[in-house]
Amino acid sequence: MVKKITGILLSAVLAAGLLAGCGASQTAGTETAAVSEGTSAASGAAADGTASGAEDTADGTSGSGESAEESAAAESTTAASGTEATRLYTDLAGREVEIPERPERIVTINMTAEAIALGLKPVGAAENWMRTLDDSEKEGIESVGEVGGLNYEKILELSPDLIITPENVTDDAAIESLSKIAPTVVGPFFGDAFENLRFVGDLLGRSEEADVWVAAYEEKAAGTKEKLSGVIEEGSTAMVVQISSQKAVYIYPASTWPTVYDVLGLVLPDAEELAEITSGTELSLEKLAEYDPDYIFVTGDADEQYRAEILESSVWQNLSAAKNNRVYTMGNRLSAGDVLALDWALDEVVRAVEAQQQ
Repeated sequence: MVKKITGILLSAVLAAGLLAGCGASQTAGTETAAVSEGTSAASGAAADGTASGAEDTADGTSGSGESAEESAAAESTTAASGTEATRLYTDLAGREVEIPERPERIVTINMTAEAIALGLKPVGAAENWMRTLDDSEKEGIESVGEVGGLNYEKILELSPDLIITPENVTDDAAIESLSKIAPTVVGPFFGDAFENLRFVGDLLGRSEEADVWVAAYEEKAAGTKEKLSGVIEEGSTAMVVQISSQKAVYIYPASTWPTVYDVLGLVLPDAEELAEITSGTELSLEKLAEYDPDYIFVTGDADEQYRAEILESSVWQNLSAAKNNRVYTMGNRLSAGDVLALDWALDEVVRAVEAQQQ
């Protein structure tokens, strides 16, 4: 049985970090912030991808003065469906939508990684989720702007047969505009990675593929644990430490790092304040020394100078993990807590541990 997973072993980007103000409803021109490696730097307006080259403006109109909704409504037909067979589907907003039984040309305002994992690469996706993909994963996918500033003309141009958009951040006006282009389903906004995969599997008529993917992941996770069993002692204490470009060291809830804690069977040091952490928390080296975990996994985007300042400090060098060569440096990957990032993390933890052993 796969445990509920809402975070991943990654470059210290929490799921909610990809979108600022995620509890607020989306409006057509609202800017959405994207966070990289624990920072809160905002990423701005919708990507320029309209047929005319004009950007969406703050009131949801294109540079030509015509609203995206009017542009969509002016089309005599909506996008052609890849299949004639349809079914009625009730989405998470309680809306009953007629959708293709097995869509072929989808636009993902979210759930992009899930669709790719199921073997269906979207024709278009919101830029927020494109950032979480590697080059091969996003090859062939066109940006349709930010979640809070969608390029409706680009979506129309892509002729999707289904659009998936997130609950909580997509308001009624945006849903109406999208629905004039293609059947639009309101889906999850973050949440458990495997539940999201199965949701998308059901939506796309690929439930069997979802089950196969989860089974393969479980097998791979068990293999990862077995492969590292001679190096990583189950039940030992571990911490994942982010050395940030903000010239600070951060730690995150254990749920953010399931590969370390769930797959490898490691635990946090026995400290009440660690168990109570719910978001990124700055950590002093002196406090880290008090916790003194058996293993440390290092992530982050700090420059070499600041990283060296931390790793070569006397406090760090006197940590048990440092003295016993149990400090492992992880790669960086933005994440929305999705299944592709979980799969990446299994490979990455093996790479990091094996690199330390050489």
